[in-house]
Amino acid sequence: MKRYFERINWTNLLDQKPLEEMWNDFLAKYNDALTKFVPKQPTQTHNNHKPKWMTSSVQRKIDAKEAAWERYRRRRSRYRYLIYCNKRNISTDAVRAAKHRFELNLTREVRTNPRPFYAYCRSNTTIKEEVTQMKRRDGSLTKTNLEASKLLNEEFQKVFQREDNEVPRAPNVFEGKGLTTCTFTIAEATKTQAPNLEKEQFLRFTSDQQMEQTPG
Repeated sequence: MKRYFERINWTNLLDQKPLEEMWNDFLAKYNDALTKFVPKQPTQTHNNHKPKWMTSSVQRKIDAKEAAWERYRRRRSRYRYLIYCNKRNISTDAVRAAKHRFELNLTREVRTNPRPFYAYCRSNTTIKEEVTQMKRRDGSLTKTNLEASKLLNEEFQKVFQREDNEVPRAPNVFEGKGLTTCTFTIAEATKTQAPNLEKEQFLRFTSDQQMEQTPG
């Protein structure tokens, strides 16, 4: 493809042409190169979604069953068919046991953690029910998601009680004059709070502290 583009005389192809015509000529050459040099291959869609009960051990047994089947298809014989039947039975038993263990664990935890249980039940249903419309009190149906959400909001508001009166305030049980300021001298502090602390040590201690900041 690189040599294909190098052999094209781009000056003669795009010289003195409008921008749209230049783009169309370039796009034509580009598509021609794609058709000639890029191989076409059908896209493959793989479903990587595994069941919740799937384990690595069960997956290996399923892969062994599929490999045995492919060997039997390439050259059919009774021996290979018996091997496939053995792998198939082992795989079937492993799948059933894995499902049983997974569902048993869900039922044991349904009271404490019900969400995984209902999610698993919903994943196994073939018909998914969805709420598309809601009926109002007058009998009409909602048409959009916004109307449905407003209707749900109105219904949910009915379970809350509106307080018409103001919220009562707690009575003040403190008696006496409130504390506004607190003043003391260094001598009083060293005498009452730290009698064994020398004055110079107290001054050095207070000067090292950052009084304007709170701890934490």
